[in-house]
Amino acid sequence: MFPLPLTCCEHYLFSDDSPAYPMTVTCRLGFSGFFEPVALTNALSIVLSRHPLLRATVSGARFGRLVWKEHPDWQPTIHWHAAGTADGIPETTYLDLTKEPGIRLWVTTRDDGNDLVVQLHHCCTDGKGFLLFIEDLLIAYETQQKSLKSSATLRRLEPQRLLNRGTPELHGWKCVTAILMQIGVVGEVCRFFMRTPVPLTNTHHRFTEKLLPATDTAAPLFFTFEYNDTRQLLSTAKYFKATLNELLLRDLYLAVGAWRERKGVGHEGGWLRFSIPVNLRGPEEEKMPMANCISLLFHDWRRQDFTDRASLLQSIRAFMNSIKRLYRKYTFLFSVGAARFLPGGLSRFTRNSKCYATTCFSNVGKVLDRIPLPLSDGKVVAGNVLLQSIDIVPPPLRPLMEASFVAYTYAGRLHVGLKYNSRAVSHQDARELLEMFVIEIRRTMQEGSEQ
Repeated sequence: MFPLPLTCCEHYLFSDDSPAYPMTVTCRLGFSGFFEPVALTNALSIVLSRHPLLRATVSGARFGRLVWKEHPDWQPTIHWHAAGTADGIPETTYLDLTKEPGIRLWVTTRDDGNDLVVQLHHCCTDGKGFLLFIEDLLIAYETQQKSLKSSATLRRLEPQRLLNRGTPELHGWKCVTAILMQIGVVGEVCRFFMRTPVPLTNTHHRFTEKLLPATDTAAPLFFTFEYNDTRQLLSTAKYFKATLNELLLRDLYLAVGAWRERKGVGHEGGWLRFSIPVNLRGPEEEKMPMANCISLLFHDWRRQDFTDRASLLQSIRAFMNSIKRLYRKYTFLFSVGAARFLPGGLSRFTRNSKCYATTCFSNVGKVLDRIPLPLSDGKVVAGNVLLQSIDIVPPPLRPLMEASFVAYTYAGRLHVGLKYNSRAVSHQDARELLEMFVIEIRRTMQEGSEQ
């Protein structure tokens, strides 16, 4: 397959990558128990052999096309006994895909166990791909412990499916239909460029490439709901005939709007724009190795338009229901693909002087819910370690997008997280914003319990 041309989304992320705003995704896995170093190292080698993009770098090819170049024998270094920052996550700096493959790993030590911190380049993976990597690593680790007899097996993967990773399920007549349906959303594309969404705050710093990521960002914040609260929220979603994602998105809109009002930021006529990653995988792509297989949706709202909780939820549901009908999930990819051939290229999307989204919200969904390993209180047991916690750092920030959010469920408990730019948002204000999001979610739970 190699050299393998970059897809539209990979090209966009690669172009938007910079030392000040690295396009990387990070996850911290908190374990009870301590890893056997040899078993973990061997498990990592097994996993790397299954995911070609984790052994690849990006280089130029003929006609200026960027391609993946594979390094079959490359192995990353696991940094044992690494020093963590105040939040326990080692400082994850810029990862240059032209010089090294897109993976780094650290193991930190607590009194009762290890934390495994994994940093992957966003060009190599999305949230679903990240979870596939974690699943493979845990299964491979268990099978490498010679004292244990495990029946767990790694799922079958088909590397050739990477050839269609940019446009899965988009072939033949379906591709023609998707292109024609973009006519129905051409007005939205025009409004995307004509509207200028407002940043989260009025602090308009101009950042330079010389700034280090640690200068611009602070430790992410997380909140975990109890098991019964999570069940109540799911019950509420069922009552309102909505998805959990739609409820969380509604509550986040309300929280961001109320927070900006409390801080005296902007005005009600300003447009808030939420960037929402959407998974492109179909049933067949479940056999695809780790890759970035997403597109982006953009949803605009003004504070003056969503004072009513019920009408806001109804509007979000209508928007989400139209995604499949109008092939909205491909609009961003078509736009990026077209931009590559226009004057200025992808700089239209990645220039630092314009705000393209107020914030980003990524709902990863259920984490490791189908992994073929033993469970203890819903938590995964892999050999001699128990996966107590998972902290998925929210999506990368970019200039004038000063915060991003993530939601996911592990062991039946909903987790929400916030990543913020410390040069624009103080720690106290960031914590207050996350608390307001949690309050809105609890208000939604209360609505369901009263029905």
